[in-house]
Amino acid sequence: MLRWTLGLALMTLCATGCAELGVEPFQGSWIALSLNWPLFVPPQMAGQTPQPSLLSPGEHLDMWAILPPDGRPVRLTVNKYTDPGKFPGFNVVPALDPNDPCLIDANGNHLLGIVAQSGPDKELQQQAVVQKVREVVAKTTTIGAAAGVAGKAPVPLLGLVQDGGLKPDDILNLAKLSVQGDAQAIQDRLAFCPSFLSSHFDYYQGNPLQLTAPLHGTLFGFFNFNTIGPEFQTADPATFLPPQNFGGIAITTRMSLHGMTALLLTRETAQNPALPGTVVVKGGALPPAASGRGAIRFGLQATIPVGMGMTQTVTVGTASVLTDLDQGID
Repeated sequence: MLRWTLGLALMTLCATGCAELGVEPFQGSWIALSLNWPLFVPPQMAGQTPQPSLLSPGEHLDMWAILPPDGRPVRLTVNKYTDPGKFPGFNVVPALDPNDPCLIDANGNHLLGIVAQSGPDKELQQQAVVQKVREVVAKTTTIGAAAGVAGKAPVPLLGLVQDGGLKPDDILNLAKLSVQGDAQAIQDRLAFCPSFLSSHFDYYQGNPLQLTAPLHGTLFGFFNFNTIGPEFQTADPATFLPPQNFGGIAITTRMSLHGMTALLLTRETAQNPALPGTVVVKGGALPPAASGRGAIRFGLQATIPVGMGMTQTVTVGTASVLTDLDQGID
């Protein structure tokens, strides 16, 4: 009886169009990177940790594949963009900005403030959330919603995100907002943030409770970051950091990258440029024995300043590209 009922149901579905039961084919590639962010601002004083040099307003990153037969560079786009010209590119940002004024709950309270916390002991809950945030925020960053507490990490955890395309006016309007808990600040945030977020689909907001699930925008993964070693697990609570290891970036594209020979990560100011701009990272293909069937592996290198006007080319990571995902393995 059950088999007859299921068969009748399938016949009914086919009568209205069996295409509804089909699976959309996918032809494309998957790119996995383990990468150190290579751009840093030299320290001003001896003993200081160099801080990451992030992109300027109006800049974004693009990724390029060098493909046969003519070695032409092809700008890569993520798979949800069927029109490559509309893909805004990538950006590098702190995985969590504790001073983002639009990091608020439905009532306009900043998520790192006391009022936004749940539970019977809001002060204790705030301390727990802020402490978690401090573990991935640089020492140079003051957390404004938590009475001037600063981060504890030597450098911030960085994420590769989809570029939000912020204009100078957007940045200025965000900067006018306060993260404080007074009534005027709450009112200002409620008047600005909901409409701003709804009209800026790609604006990135990290999640203080779960870094891998951003509150807004698209996160492709993290640049390599760790606090493993005796220099982090000190007896002093002011400097203690638990063992942490973040890393791994994954990008899916509809493009077939079969035979790809090189990978470029570039800084760009033009939307959908025809040719690569300033190269930040370059990846050369490793021997087939280092890759495996259906994959291409790349060693990633960057040229960094080492002082006295001199530079050095160093390895900053690896990338693996799985190609022809619509094909079976013979």
